[in-house]
Amino acid sequence: EAVTGTGVLAAANENEETVSRISEILKSNRSAVVEKAKASAEELKALKKELDELKKQLSSGEADELVKNAREINGIKLITAEFKDKNINDLRALSDDIKPGNKGICMVLATVSDAKVTFLVSLTDDVVEKGLHAGNLIKQIAAVCGGGGGGKADMAQAGGKDPSKVKEALSLAETLI
Repeated sequence: EAVTGTGVLAAANENEETVSRISEILKSNRSAVVEKAKASAEELKALKKELDELKKQLSSGEADELVKNAREINGIKLITAEFKDKNINDLRALSDDIKPGNKGICMVLATVSDAKVTFLVSLTDDVVEKGLHAGNLIKQIAAVCGGGGGGKADMAQAGGKDPSKVKEALSLAETLI
């Protein structure tokens, strides 16, 4: 795209204004804007990495607590939990923290965010061998909240539309085991 005549002056002025606004936002002089932006991007990346590490540590503590409070039903330890503003990756990470070193576990986890529900059902291999299937369980559990989903025998996820029925959906898991 070419700029000619007085358009060149207007484009140059617009670029100058943009650089001035960026230098104000970054609290930097105009000549150091690029270096400041680069340093800010690197700092943001480091902070995200640190935040992820802290989330992992917190998740590990949550995992221990959930296993400790599991209810045993028909020889299977059922873990049900509802979280606010976690995402599906957080639920998977929590499941991944619990599975190693534990047997006989069925996890039914839910998170509510933006008036929507996300469910995760995760089973240890020995529970799958007993005949339970995460994909089949999640379909029935999510249906309580007006949703659906599916997955493999050991892990499945689903969404729901009615967060007010999460407790009812989680209690259904007890009857399904």
